[in-house]
Amino acid sequence: MSKLQVQKTFVIVVGAVLALVASSAGADTITFSGPLISDNDPPYTVFDAVIDYSYAAGKLTLDIQNDTVSPNAYTLSVLAFNVSSDVTALSILNDGGLGNTSLTPNAHGDGFGVFDYVFDLGQGNNGITAGNSEIVTFNVTGSNLDTSDFFNGLSSSENKPVLATIHFTRGPDDDSAWVSPGTNDGGAPEPASISLLGLGLLGLVVRRINRRGV
Repeated sequence: MSKLQVQKTFVIVVGAVLALVASSAGADTITFSGPLISDNDPPYTVFDAVIDYSYAAGKLTLDIQNDTVSPNAYTLSVLAFNVSSDVTALSILNDGGLGNTSLTPNAHGDGFGVFDYVFDLGQGNNGITAGNSEIVTFNVTGSNLDTSDFFNGLSSSENKPVLATIHFTRGPDDDSAWVSPGTNDGGAPEPASISLLGLGLLGLVVRRINRRGV
């Protein structure tokens, strides 16, 4: 392998690592799903919602998706979640046209305890109806922030501390339920993990070069 080829290989590997880091630094997903016993429904209802969230330039963006369907259609009316200690304040920038929204710090998410923030998606159990989604944006103040600072840490609850909870309302027979995440999808790998992977690949390239006596 010539020195020019070595340089080209080095550039390709470093570029790939940087591209992966950039693509992974700003997005994640948390899901609320699974069959659970709710207040009134016999015997099970499938609750299903997904939140894609990202942070950039002092703004937290949530894409809140209500994936419930008839005959078990629900409205998403409240979201409670936690943030890291690096976040000092959140405020609603754009509620996606939901209207009558509010954001309350250090509030209860029903039986799941107290959360750093409780976001009411609409007074009177209004909010995001079945099969629909809304993109909501918050202003954020803090230091050294990235996506990992959100949906971070557990609620204060003696029963079941959780990362977040959503209130499903207006279900069959006016049923409602607070549901915690069924899974917390890691999304794209963390930037640190990708960097280590890239350094490993780079090490293999250098080792191969050395073996060839370049």
